[in-house]
Amino acid sequence: MEYTRLLRRGMSGADVRYMKDALLRLGYLNKSTHDSFGDDTFAAVKAFQRSNRDLSGKRLIVDGVIGERTWAAITRALSAEPGEPGNPEEIPPNIGTGAAEAISAALTGVSEERKRIVLLALSFAYDPAAARDYPYSLYIRGGNLYNTDLALNVIDSQRIESGAKRQPEYYNAGSRQMMLAAVKKHPETTGADCSGGIVGLLRKLGFVKRTFDRTANQLCSVSYAVPIERSALRAGDFVGRPGHIGLYTGGGYVVEWAGKLYGCQLTRFDNRRAYDFVGRRLRKLSAWTKFCDPTFY
Repeated sequence: MEYTRLLRRGMSGADVRYMKDALLRLGYLNKSTHDSFGDDTFAAVKAFQRSNRDLSGKRLIVDGVIGERTWAAITRALSAEPGEPGNPEEIPPNIGTGAAEAISAALTGVSEERKRIVLLALSFAYDPAAARDYPYSLYIRGGNLYNTDLALNVIDSQRIESGAKRQPEYYNAGSRQMMLAAVKKHPETTGADCSGGIVGLLRKLGFVKRTFDRTANQLCSVSYAVPIERSALRAGDFVGRPGHIGLYTGGGYVVEWAGKLYGCQLTRFDNRRAYDFVGRRLRKLSAWTKFCDPTFY
């Protein structure tokens, strides 16, 4: 269908229904049962505008109105949406088959920016279904995954020992010994804390300045994200708890730097468990309480 007029809240017609059906397929609208532009459509259009750019690469104005630029962006996203499930082969090999298939399908139709941050985050995550002796990325309090020069924050024994002297409470319960063994076995091991992981990803992909740095609570605040319902989560959104943050990958999974015993892990959204590399078993973690649509991309 061709663009013929500006669409806004309160209008109706076949073109409204066409846009609603498109937003439904793209995951921004929960239902499309009539041809009226109501509050739910208004919210869906704004969510799409926050997460997408126009055909020239410029950010869309987030006003809930479907003008020619937004119409063209929705149409492009719709035409780019594959009719078949995504390709699990694009998921990093450290992720097990089941999660790879679910996440790949969830990445279908999301913006390229969201796909890029999810795929990069996954490359650092330990998946219990694809077992490994130690984490790919450790939980290092105060660490950012990528430094201000965009070099990876590779962790060595000296960094661990100096951290243990400054903050022994974060390197107890066998975590210090586990981390030392990890970097000895795998010298390429990186490290970050929960917000440092997210900040590093944002830095590396150019969504923020290289010097950008924020806490988990700040990243989940209205300064950097829009609160949403958990049912509205899409790949690339943030999930959080007080003092903690993770990246929702879609497919029912989250990448998070979970803590000193766990490092960076792929956890299930609805049944949050992480593998304890000291105790060598899965441990149940508290449920997420914050659900946010980031304004970075």
